[in-house]
Parts: sequence; C-alpha cells; structure tokens
Amino acid sequence: GVVINNDYRRRRMRELKEEGSEDTTRDFYVSEIMSAPFLADILEGASIANEVNTAPNYSYQIERKHGHNWAMVGDAATFIDPIFASGVFLGMKSAQLVSGAIIAKLDESDGAVSTCTAGLDEVYATIQGTYKLLYRVISGFYDPNSLTWADMGSAADLIHEKNQTALAVGHYLLAGDFFDRHEEYMKVLDLMQDPKIMKKYKQLVLDRGGLEPGGCGMHRDQIFPELVRAAAEKAG
Repeated sequence: GVVINNDYRRRRMRELKEEGSEDTTRDFYVSEIMSAPFLADILEGASIANEVNTAPNYSYQIERKHGHNWAMVGDAATFIDPIFASGVFLGMKSAQLVSGAIIAKLDESDGAVSTCTAGLDEVYATIQGTYKLLYRVISGFYDPNSLTWADMGSAADLIHEKNQTALAVGHYLLAGDFFDRHEEYMKVLDLMQDPKIMKKYKQLVLDRGGLEPGGCGMHRDQIFPELVRAAAEKAG
C-alpha cells in the first residue's frame, strides 16, 4: 500500500487525467511505487493481480471528551494514523493525566463528586496539543514538499555540527517527549514545513554532491534471496 498527502494526491491525479489516463487511481499508485528505485527493481516485469483500492483518512477526534462522571482517553477520544506506533503510549499517558486530574479534584472536595472541570480542561488542552503535534508530524511525513528528519538524517555528514541538535529533535519527539513540550516542537515543524526553508535546504544540502540517497544499501538478492531464487527457477 501507499499513503499519500492529500494535496499532493489531488494534484497528481489531475496531472494524470490531463495526460490521458483512463484509470487515474491505478496509474497514480503505479507511478508512486515505481518512483522508488529499490521497489522498481523488485517489481520489474510484475503485474497487478487485484484492483487498486483506496481508503480515506480514517483519523478522527471527539469534540467533547469529558463531562459529568465520564472522561474519554486514548483512541476513544482521538485516533490518528498509527504509522509511528504511538497509540498505546498516547492512550496510557492520556489516561495517567486524566486520572491524576480526577484524583486531585476528589481530594480537593473530600471525595465528593464535583461539577467543576477546570483541571480536566487543562489536562485535555495538553493532550489535544500533543495529538495536534503528532498529526502535523504524520502529515509532514507524507508531504513530498516538507522537510523530514529522514532528509536531514541522510545528509547528516554534510551538515555542520551545530545542526546536530536539530537532528536530535526527531529522536526526542518519537521517544515520547512531547506532552509537556508540544508547543516547542510545533515551532520546529513550522520551520521544517515552510516551503522557503525546504527550498533553501534542498539547494544547500540535498542537491550537493556526495549525498547518498536514503535506503538500506543492499541489493534485492541479499534481502530476499529465497524469493529471488524461486522466481528465477519458475522463469526457467
């Protein structure tokens, strides 16, 4: 499967239609797959066995997340693309924050149920800020016009040492350091997803000689030896 930024997908679909494509969904899928050299090498001579299907963005968020005697946490409150496998951590951390606010309120009112939700409002503001940050990270991951940490990582040897801190930001973020600092990380994403910054970074770093393209650096024969051998035997 291929997951694509929606704006990019719409633009490419229009271009394919203008080029005379009779099945823009299929042709778009093939063009994206074949744009990766490693995949193009693996799929050389292959054909599509099933119809190409698409699925819309299935992320969602519930507008009202708490009320009298109830509160939502984890996927029940907000669900985002699980590409970074962060859902369990988000659910557990949000549950910890919400339960902490509830316990504080019960202690404050000597165990009596209170209708005051100020503590929960503050906690959910933090949780919502975190989910908004991660959604930006995921959207940027799929956006070909956005600078990603993969881009910076592949160019690490060409970047001055003073920029190593910027490279480390991605590791801290993906390690879960975002609930208390989501506003700071959002500023970093604002820079990374600024078209002017991306253009300048491309000119100064990505287009310079000596940059090795991202990848594992291995040939398909090394990664899929049994499949390659079976295919060769079948071909005769």
